[in-house]
Amino acid sequence: MDPELPTRKPVIDYPCTWAYTVIGADAAAVCAAIAEVFDRRDYAAAPSRTSRTGKYCSYTVELTVVDEADRDALFVAINTHEDVVMVI
Repeated sequence: MDPELPTRKPVIDYPCTWAYTVIGADAAAVCAAIAEVFDRRDYAAAPSRTSRTGKYCSYTVELTVVDEADRDALFVAINTHEDVVMVI
């Protein structure tokens, strides 16, 4: 690690808008996973990118998170969904 880089966590003022990039192999399944996980929240989801080979697609999901625990819980919930390959 570069000794000149700060090692502390960034300060995030909550509540705030947060964006997750949700990646999967099947667009319909990824959309369904997003709807399932974020169903009780006010969120916006939009197609983001498709891999060069077309094997993977991604969606950007934006919503308001109230604190770090909320943000982390949503990340775990969407990242562990069977139709999701990865979340950034």
